[in-house]
Amino acid sequence: MANPLIPSAYDMVASVAVVFVVALAIWALVSVIRSRLDAVATIAWTLLVLLVPVVGSLAWFAVSAGARAARRDERTRSGSASHPDEEPADDAS
Repeated sequence: MANPLIPSAYDMVASVAVVFVVALAIWALVSVIRSRLDAVATIAWTLLVLLVPVVGSLAWFAVSAGARAARRDERTRSGSASHPDEEPADDAS
């Protein structure tokens, strides 16, 4: 007879899955709030992450990664590949 005080394997797997989904949603929410979006977009992404945590979080990370890559490519093309706070190098010798 199984001990009722020891959770079964599917209970442990379900618990790990819930912890993973909650952690993913919290990570996505922090990322959305820290982003430089306008208020309407921030509210829309927040609602999407809260209402559909897995899909909303993965969509946010996919879209935000694409936007970061586009900004990085734009900086590289414009010739300002260095950090924005750095002073330009003085080539006069």
